[in-house]
Formats: sequence, C-alpha cells, structure tokens
Amino acid sequence: MNEPWQSASTDAPHESDRIVVLGGTVEEDGPYGWLLESGLSWQCVTATEDWMPDERTRLIVTHRHYTPAEVDVLQRVLAAGQVPILILMDGILEFRNTWRHPQLPIGTFLHPAIGHKIACLGSSQSRWLESWGNAGKCEIVGLPRLDGWAERCREFATTGADSTPFRLLIASARRIGFTSEQSRDTIEIFRQLRERLRQRTQVGGRELDVRWRVSDELADAISLTPDTNRRSESLAGEIGRAQAILTTPSTLMLEGMLAGKPVAAIDPHNVPVYVPTAWTIRRADDFDRVVSDMQAADPALLAFQHQTLRDAYQTNESATQRMRRLVERLIEAAAQLRSAGRPLCELGPLLEPAGESEVEPHDANPLAPTNRRIAQARRHWSGLGDEYPDLSEQARPAEALAVAALRVQERELTEANSTIRSLEAQLRQAEHAQQQVERLTVRVQETTERAERAAARNRGLHRRLLEANGRIDQLRNRLGLPPIDRPALSVDHEQDLDT
Repeated sequence: MNEPWQSASTDAPHESDRIVVLGGTVEEDGPYGWLLESGLSWQCVTATEDWMPDERTRLIVTHRHYTPAEVDVLQRVLAAGQVPILILMDGILEFRNTWRHPQLPIGTFLHPAIGHKIACLGSSQSRWLESWGNAGKCEIVGLPRLDGWAERCREFATTGADSTPFRLLIASARRIGFTSEQSRDTIEIFRQLRERLRQRTQVGGRELDVRWRVSDELADAISLTPDTNRRSESLAGEIGRAQAILTTPSTLMLEGMLAGKPVAAIDPHNVPVYVPTAWTIRRADDFDRVVSDMQAADPALLAFQHQTLRDAYQTNESATQRMRRLVERLIEAAAQLRSAGRPLCELGPLLEPAGESEVEPHDANPLAPTNRRIAQARRHWSGLGDEYPDLSEQARPAEALAVAALRVQERELTEANSTIRSLEAQLRQAEHAQQQVERLTVRVQETTERAERAAARNRGLHRRLLEANGRIDQLRNRLGLPPIDRPALSVDHEQDLDT
C-alpha cells in the first residue's frame, strides 16, 4: 500500500521536489530521516508487479536494491530512462553478505547497482563499488543518522580512570550468518568467548565489566538472559560508556570508531574484509591478547584505526547536508538531460570531494597525482566515451576530450611501467649472473691454490730423488759395479713438473 505525498515544509511542495521512497519508511533514525527537515515532499511506495512512477515523481531513492520485488521495479524504471534512481548505502560492505548470501539473486547486489547514483559512506566503499561496474555512479556522502554521533556518545562517557572497571561491549550484527555454517561458526566463537569471560575478571589490573548487545538468535544460543543482553538500551549510551568494543563485522564498527573507542572485529569466517580493524579475534584464543592490547591503547594501533575510519567514512562535512545537496542536484541535472533529449546515464559528478577524508590508496607512488587525476576523470566522465563510441569528437563535451587525453597519458604510463618492469627483470638477471661469476672466481682461486701446493710437493720429491740417485751411483762406483741406465732428471724435468 502506498502512502500519500508528504512534506516537511509548511509551504506547498514544488512539483520538481517530489521523491518516491521505494520499500522504506521515513523515520528519524532510519535511512531516510534526512527527508524530515529537507523541505522536500515524498511518498513511501511498496514495490508491486505493475508499479511505475507517475509524472509527479522526480526521483526514486531506496536502500532496498537487492530484494526481488524492488529489483523488478528498479529495472523497469531504469529501462524507461525518465526518473533518476538514487541507491542509499545504509551500512558497510561485508564479504559474506555480498558473495556468500544464497538468498540474494545473482548479480543484484550492486554488480552493478540498478540505479544512476549511489550515496556512499566513504572513499573505500566508493572504490569497491566502482570496481564492481559502477564507475561514475558513486558520490561520497556518509550516513545522515550518524551526524553528531560522537557528541551523543560522549554524553554517556565515563572517566575511564585506572580505579574504575574496564567496560567491554561485545556486540553482533542483527544477522549472524547467511548460511547455517556461518551461523554455527559465529555461535561457537561467542560461546567460547563467554566461557573465557567466566574465568577472566580483570585486564591490566582493572576489573573487567562486560556488556552484551547481540542478536536474539545469538543470545538464545549462548544462554544470555534479556537482562544480560542489552539490545533495548540506547546504542549511543552503550558505546559511550564502553572503553572498548568487540563486534562482528557491521556498521557498529564505524559507530565505535567515530566515538573514539578501540574496536576489534570478531570474525571466525576467514574471509576478506572491506573495513579492516586494528584488532581481530578469529578464534577464542585471541581474546586475552586482543583485550589486553586494547586496554593498553597502543598509539600505533589507534593510529591505524584512525586512518581506517578516514578512508571508510566521510567525516569532514555533515552527511545530512551532503545528502540534501546530492538529491537537489540530481533532480536538477536529470531535468536538464531530459529537456536536452539526452540519457540519464550521462549524469556527471554532483558533489565536490569531501576533503581530507578522501584518502587515496597509492600516495607513496610518485605517479599518484597523475593516477588520481586519471581515476577521477574516468569516474566522473566514463559514460561519455566508452558507452557512446559512435559520438564524434566534435559532439563530445570538453570533459570527454580531456578524458581521451588522459587515457593517452595512461597508456604511456602503462608502457613506461612495463619498460621499467622489464629493465628491473634484466637487472635481476644480471645481478644473478654476477653472483654466479663471483662464485666461479672463488672456486678457480681455490683450485689454483691447491695446484700450487701440489706443485711445491712435487718439486721437493724431485730434489730428493736426484739426491738418492746420486748416492746410489757413488756406492755402485765404489763397488765396481756399472752405472744404472736411467732417464736423466734435470731442471727441465722440474719445470715440467711445475707445469
């Protein structure tokens, strides 16, 4: 059932501001809470087999881009090419949810996204999504519901003095597994952690105070009572009062990092991670070491967490303001394309970079500035060249020509890098050959020394033989015996021996 059009503005909503929320509701702490004070009008729509937007709709927004009903609607709207679609990322990317989720139809989870733009949490998420076939679609926004999150958590913070208990929050995502095997592994490591906590009551000389906030399924499996499992409590309060957080991969990791708390991932599944943590518990035996390290607050590990957060989440500007600006510019840009008779896939970049939180992954590369410019140009304008090869150079915008020039530079850089790699390989071969020559030289020297020692021994034997023959001849002469006919041994023979 579809709700009537609503608006947060007291004025009559403009026709061009009308937005459809597909498969969701507008609530203050939900993915669409930013609409409540936006001045825009909206309508919440449930996906049905025959639903299509009417002439009043200027934009469709949704975070449900993967369930079959919503996928069917999004594909129809995308094919019609009249109304832009904005996909909202309402949490982190998680490998199991993306690649090990048998309930999701193949290819529906952002491969590529069935929409024109994606509101991303941060730079790293944008990079991953673009690598899945979404070049030019990603806009870095953040999560509007997390605006002011650190301040909300600080309202509950304790002093954390050495005399107070060390409060540890252990949490899980709402869904602990997407297969029975994943759920079993998660339950088993939490069961082992709970057993360890019965034996360990202190960390770093401080009393260990453990608070649980796990899914109902997990709480039942490890026998947590409703009083022990604090899911009904304020999350900001639980994070604010904690000194450290252990959680399965979920957006709670970012929420803890934003509040300045050391965060460790509980991850027994041995799969890649899209948001790394400074600490990880892959088996129960890791618990003692990880909790001790978190209590010690190693500056190097905290610095790693800080940089991870900067890359994973946009913090330089209000996410609510960026979201509203993105929506307004998307509606305006789509209207301009339609009036010019051009397809919506030609949408260019709509938001300016989010400042220092856009950490590039290859800053150590001396070619990084050029690579970044090329990547940015390709991200913003890729649809103008590759998707429309039949356009003449004169018909393409100046930006597309700039991309073509940058692609030439990219090819030249690729060739240069290939030449460098070839030279490096030849250098390694030459170094290997030089090492072999050095080893052979050592062997020749050793052989020469042995030969010289053998020649010296031969010369000594030669002299003693000459002396013995002389004495024999003298004795035979005294006895009147004839001399022995033997080959003469001379200096020449000694030289022959030396040779």
